[in-house]
Amino acid sequence: MRDRVTRDRILTGALAGVCLCCAPLAAQDKSVVVQPGAPGEPTKTLPADTHAELPPIAPADVAFMQGMIMHHQQAVEMTDLIESHTENKNVRAIGAKISSSQSDEIRMMQRWLKRRGQATSMSMPAAAGMPGMPDMDMNGKPMQMMPGMLTPEQMTALKAARGAEFDRLFLTGMIPPRAGYHG
Repeated sequence: MRDRVTRDRILTGALAGVCLCCAPLAAQDKSVVVQPGAPGEPTKTLPADTHAELPPIAPADVAFMQGMIMHHQQAVEMTDLIESHTENKNVRAIGAKISSSQSDEIRMMQRWLKRRGQATSMSMPAAAGMPGMPDMDMNGKPMQMMPGMLTPEQMTALKAARGAEFDRLFLTGMIPPRAGYHG
């Protein structure tokens, strides 16, 4: 009981300290824009009407982010299979971590694209008048997959596998062997 009272007093004191430290910040009405100086130079406080602008982006930046969203979505799709395809506790544990981190990163990349007025997914060829050809780009050529993604055939094999075979396919799909490594 005494330990609990001591812990509660420490927490109450810490919270009071946080509130006191933050009170002056909450009371300020104006935002301050600070420009860091070059190495060894002081910072400068800029006028209150200074607004930051996002730097220009290249089409390759947008394509990369859209492709990475697709890449991460495949990883989440792979982890969704774990519950019904394996009982391996280690695969379940790593799958939960992968699903959580990849989902967070998808949201971050979608925000990045939205803030720049860009689509959050790659334009689909069917929308460009090429129905029935989902693996083709706008020029009718096979779409390039992001490195590290499973092919449709590999995903089909993963979905069909169970137990130790699923574990092997899942782990080698998530962590492909390094070039030159044959172990």
